[in-house]
Amino acid sequence: MEKNRVLECVLLVTVFIWGMNTPIMKVGLIYVSPVLYNAIRLLIAALLAWPVLWYSETYKPIQKKDIIPILAVSLCGFCFCQMFLAIGLPKTTAGNASLMMALLPLDVVIINKIFKNEDITIAVAAGMMMSLLGAVLVILGSGKELNLGSSDLIGTLFIFVAQVGNGYYTVFSKDLLTRYSTYQIITYILTLSAIAFGIFAMPDLLALQWGQIPVSAWIGISYSAVLALLLCNMVWVWVIGKLGSTRAALYQNLVPIFSIIGAWFLLGEVMRWLQCVGAVVIFLGLYVARIKVHKD
Repeated sequence: MEKNRVLECVLLVTVFIWGMNTPIMKVGLIYVSPVLYNAIRLLIAALLAWPVLWYSETYKPIQKKDIIPILAVSLCGFCFCQMFLAIGLPKTTAGNASLMMALLPLDVVIINKIFKNEDITIAVAAGMMMSLLGAVLVILGSGKELNLGSSDLIGTLFIFVAQVGNGYYTVFSKDLLTRYSTYQIITYILTLSAIAFGIFAMPDLLALQWGQIPVSAWIGISYSAVLALLLCNMVWVWVIGKLGSTRAALYQNLVPIFSIIGAWFLLGEVMRWLQCVGAVVIFLGLYVARIKVHKD
């Protein structure tokens, strides 16, 4: 029980950093497009991951049987998520995007069910549905538009594909932990994703005038690269190995709550009562899932 509490606290800190990343990114996105922003932060995170791996002294030669799984988790999982988010966000409403991203726990459950990786208990299923309901209330309370019309449908589908990629990365990165350290897994994922995304963003990178990016934007990019990408993903994969992907994914729906709190302090945005109700429902969902595990 005590070990689970520590892991839950670590997850809360992780999703807090991810939540704060959203309002911080808004500052940088004033000066840099989403594609460029992702390309730069992925490159920085990948470059920093290698010294961390070297210092950890946990490197192992990659077995031939693991080459395809590592490529799949990196490119079809993590990188696809980053690419499709960058493409889809400008093509749909903020409400649609938030709703698609709230589906991560459900994506993880479906992927686990298809590949028979993890079982889901009734309590965890109930907690997941409560968490999803809470996320919907947070979205509705924020005043973000939900629209499934033809003009926003393509962008919404891109965000959905991104979330499926995130679910794939969340589920199958756990399998690699039996043979490699968290540091090595994330270093490979970030490096392969940075290369692929860099090729995708090459026209924008070549046209970028680096001197026009202000210090405030670089601070946001650095926060996003070092904390949100490098540190949080290392912690995320490590916790998945301890708690399982289904339990860990439930905490992702706390990200918009911390984003709202961050926007309240950093950008002066207003918190609404329905958002507070949604936050309570999400925490109740986590509590329901948590009780069952502790009783076992």
